[in-house]
Parts: sequence; C-alpha cells; structure tokens
Amino acid sequence: MENAQEILVIILSVTLTIFLIVNLVLLVLTIKLIKSIKRVTDKAEVLADKAEAAADVLSHAATPIMVGKLISNVFDNFKPKSKKK
Repeated sequence: MENAQEILVIILSVTLTIFLIVNLVLLVLTIKLIKSIKRVTDKAEVLADKAEAAADVLSHAATPIMVGKLISNVFDNFKPKSKKK
C-alpha cells in the first residue's frame, strides 16, 4: 500500500506544480494585458482632452466669425450693385 500512496503523492505533486506554473504564466500575461489597456486608456484620455480644448477654441472663435459674417452681409445688402451690360 505504501507504493500506491507514493505514486499518488508524486502524481499530485506534479499536477500541483503544473497548475502553479500555468497560473504564474497566466498572471504575468494578465498583468501585461492590464498595462497595455492602461496605456490605451491614457492615450484616449489625452486625445479626448485635446479634442475638448480644440472644441473650446472653436466655440470661442465662432462668435467673432459670426459677427464678422453678419456685418459683411449687411454691407453687401446696402452696397450698390454694379450693372454689367
């Protein structure tokens, strides 16, 4: 009976060792994946901040442009039209 117990202990030890190695590899891969996802989200956050800043600049620039366009339209309406013959 001792022989069978020794074989079972060896089998269980090998199985446990394989299980631990596989889990260690999976842990390392998971950490790499998480770091990669973090880099992507950081880049997306920077891009969103830049887009927000660009939209802010455009919204502030839109008002003077609209006023200039309005004044241009008013002057165009009151300016005498030249007649070509």
